[in-house]
Amino acid sequence: MSCKKTFSLRYLQKIMPEDILVSFLENFGGTQIYIPKTLGIVDSPAKKCPLNAVPSLQHKQDLRETWGGMDVQVPSCKPFLAAYYLKQGLHARVISRKLGMTIRGVLNIARTARMEGAI
Repeated sequence: MSCKKTFSLRYLQKIMPEDILVSFLENFGGTQIYIPKTLGIVDSPAKKCPLNAVPSLQHKQDLRETWGGMDVQVPSCKPFLAAYYLKQGLHARVISRKLGMTIRGVLNIARTARMEGAI
């Protein structure tokens, strides 16, 4: 029987560079993934392992030691992704479609990010 846990955005930001994190969240955000106990299948092209998105072998090993054998919920992190896309220059309409949000929601995130100096 596996134990269900949830990654936090802060934890993921510690172990992945921003561009890798965005790709990881685009692929796995809002889903449950299985973290293998061993790194054997990580480099296997036959199986798509979520740890392939983690660039550092040390971070892969840390994830395996901490979360190995567990189903882990990956947060969708829509506010983080919206702020990232805004920094990349995407229009609010495009972001809203991409993330399944309203344009008003994206504009609110943009306003908050500007007030915090993130954009």
